[in-house]
Amino acid sequence: MAKTLESSLTGVWLLQTIKMSIPVPCRIEYTVRHNGKGKNKLRVRCGNFWHLIWAKVHDFEIEPGKSKSRTLEINSDTTGTDDQRQDFRWRLSRAILTKEIDWKLTYTVTRLKGETDVTSECPATIANDKE
Repeated sequence: MAKTLESSLTGVWLLQTIKMSIPVPCRIEYTVRHNGKGKNKLRVRCGNFWHLIWAKVHDFEIEPGKSKSRTLEINSDTTGTDDQRQDFRWRLSRAILTKEIDWKLTYTVTRLKGETDVTSECPATIANDKE
């Protein structure tokens, strides 16, 4: 079942990182909605941990009031462990002189073998950061 996270990029916080650990192989389907106003663009980057670095899979911007959806498959654990779980993250950011941006992320995680929905097994944490 799809999970939805909501927050705001406001004040000194220019970047929020949503981190989770996912079973592999799996498919991630997600939609990010920009709920802000004005001309502020929301930048979305997502990727997985690949041998000591974060590899970007998607990198795009969203206009106010719009949303974009993406799908990706992750077929192996590249974190250097043998637990068959991959570290995955989204980074949502705004430019330094822009106003507050409210956002909403809805995602599902599906195990490829058997097409089993495992979203509930993939809790996410949100962390604020200055970029």
